[in-house]
Amino acid sequence: MIKEHKMYSVICDRCQINAFENDENIAWESEGSAWEMAYASGWQKIKGRHYCPGCYEINDEDELVVKGGVRCFLIKKNAPDNRPRHKPHKTK
Repeated sequence: MIKEHKMYSVICDRCQINAFENDENIAWESEGSAWEMAYASGWQKIKGRHYCPGCYEINDEDELVVKGGVRCFLIKKNAPDNRPRHKPHKTK
């Protein structure tokens, strides 16, 4: 029998990387379990949003802050369905 299950993953609100994309398990059965595993890998929640270790830093006052910079997108012209495709591009 094949049965559908609702699963959870954690995605960075800045760079859109999946917390588990290189892991054996890519999703979890509960939001709590997904966040627990992401947090154990260095992820942080800042003002209700989730950030990977590459997208936040600790400032001089020992506060977590999201790294600055503008998110850039590469646009592919002439996509098969005639709509531009947006691909996130990491910024420093």
